[in-house]
Amino acid sequence: MFAAEFKREPVPQEYNFLHHVHSLFGKTFENEGHPQARRAAMQEKLLAYRLLVSEQMLAQGLSNVGDSRRMERFFGKLLRGEPVTMVTLGGSISAGQGVTVSSDAYIPRIYEWVSSVFPHKNHRFLNRALPGTTSSYVSPCALQMVPPEADFVMLEFTFNDAERASEGRDDPTRRGFERLIRKMLNLPNRPAVMYFHVWTPRRLGFKFYDSPENLIEMVPEYYGLPSISMRNALYHVVANFTVPADWLWRSDINHANCLGHRYMADLIIGYFQNIALHALDHPSDGVALQHESAVREALPEPMFKDNWETHASHCRVDANFKALVGQAQDWRWVNEGKSPERPKWGYVTEKEGDSLTVRVPTEGFTPVEGEPIDHAPLTIGVSCLMSYEHTGAVLLECEEGCVCKPREYSLRHWNHVSLVYWKPLLEVSLSNDTDHCTVRVSNPVRNSSDSKLKVSGVMITREDFMVSIFDYNKDAEEAERAEKAAPAGGPGSGVGGPPGSPGATVYRNLSDGRGCDGASGRSAVGRGSFRCEEWGNRFPGWQWVVPAWLIAAVLAAALVWDKQTWLGGLIRQCSRLNLNWPHARRRLLCCGEGGAVGKCEA
Repeated sequence: MFAAEFKREPVPQEYNFLHHVHSLFGKTFENEGHPQARRAAMQEKLLAYRLLVSEQMLAQGLSNVGDSRRMERFFGKLLRGEPVTMVTLGGSISAGQGVTVSSDAYIPRIYEWVSSVFPHKNHRFLNRALPGTTSSYVSPCALQMVPPEADFVMLEFTFNDAERASEGRDDPTRRGFERLIRKMLNLPNRPAVMYFHVWTPRRLGFKFYDSPENLIEMVPEYYGLPSISMRNALYHVVANFTVPADWLWRSDINHANCLGHRYMADLIIGYFQNIALHALDHPSDGVALQHESAVREALPEPMFKDNWETHASHCRVDANFKALVGQAQDWRWVNEGKSPERPKWGYVTEKEGDSLTVRVPTEGFTPVEGEPIDHAPLTIGVSCLMSYEHTGAVLLECEEGCVCKPREYSLRHWNHVSLVYWKPLLEVSLSNDTDHCTVRVSNPVRNSSDSKLKVSGVMITREDFMVSIFDYNKDAEEAERAEKAAPAGGPGSGVGGPPGSPGATVYRNLSDGRGCDGASGRSAVGRGSFRCEEWGNRFPGWQWVVPAWLIAAVLAAALVWDKQTWLGGLIRQCSRLNLNWPHARRRLLCCGEGGAVGKCEA
């Protein structure tokens, strides 16, 4: 059998939910049959879905039980037959990358389950996940992405936030993540908010502790969010090859394949089943009132000092961003997404010296005499692609209606990923007589073959926006002075010449080879205890060539030596599964609800 499939056992008699039926269903099920029969029918409907995960996996996967009152309130609404609005925020995995048919992704599977068990024509299922984004990127835009009437919000950022989660406990990644959580919890409808940790061992490592979720989980725990861990649920079955990693993740090592998406969906659906059963068992008006009172309680103070959320944020992305751009000669407006369902629009140029202007609306942010200014200075951020290949740098400057210090950032990512980040202009001062701030975005002259620059959005906020230590290092001032003192392209210049603008603060990544001391291989600027190649080449392919050939030779010898050995049988089984793999892939990995996965092989 390709993978084990489990059907949950019938609920014991003592857990049969035979009381409080009238108060639960109210008028919805009045005069529609015996209440006990209605309850039994709902229970059967909840458990009709056949899970691929076992009860043990469900238990292990519940990383944090948290405060479930909001979840029970949400399912109480579904059980009463009321419409709900469900929203997902996350990265490319939640956006559906890894599957060839969008309905096979884990978010559509979850929404389909809710719709089939609790049908209502006015349900709203919104997937606001954006490929290549972090929680810090989404936070300033969250209130525009999530409607105020949302009843449920799921967050998924572990993989993308992992790229910066090692910076320290109080770092920009987790500060932005905390503000996002606070915004969601404080939405007018006080929605149920849960967190889902996606696991990508082929990228982050196969050791249990290689996952960054322990660093990220502290924030959901602080706010009592229920959280589900794909790593906790699947680690042991992957480690002992009950379900090999190749069966769950694509060859790009970043994204789950169709079967992986099915497992993710089932972990969450299994959790939903348990919460719904509990809500079915506790339907009294008194409990409902307690839940309503609980969700209206004020949130605790931020876990990180002065990390208050603010409504003073505004974002423009995609077509809304394009409308703000002027003077974009030699730039191309292109979609670099891999499918129509996951677009990645933005302005792109590879020509050094090119620039464009962005007219950023500042209405509501301009200081008014006699009115207090929000708690944090004004920040304007430009959304830029950071990648492990081809990308160069970006220079940001205030031109009209505002004053700020120019900033130059490297866009070379230290890992084998491509993500978008806000590159900020900090402490922007606005003119009193204007309703906009014009920002110039330039591709600085660096005389480099890696000169791609892609910009896809702009945001303005009064959130406490910190610059990451991966963008900025404490010796940047000294580096800038050294570059000004050295001849262009000479020793100490680091970037092949002076910064792109006089007075600009230079920001770099440690993985950038131009910031390395060629003799020692160590970073020439800041955090010198790290070798540059540790950041830029974490998975050098040549190191695997000899071991791969050696392993292949050993396995072939074992098969020839004794075809009846368990090793030979394993090899034959793997070979059989991989015959005509492109044709068989969907049948093997995406079988329907009608039976075990193994039956799809025929």
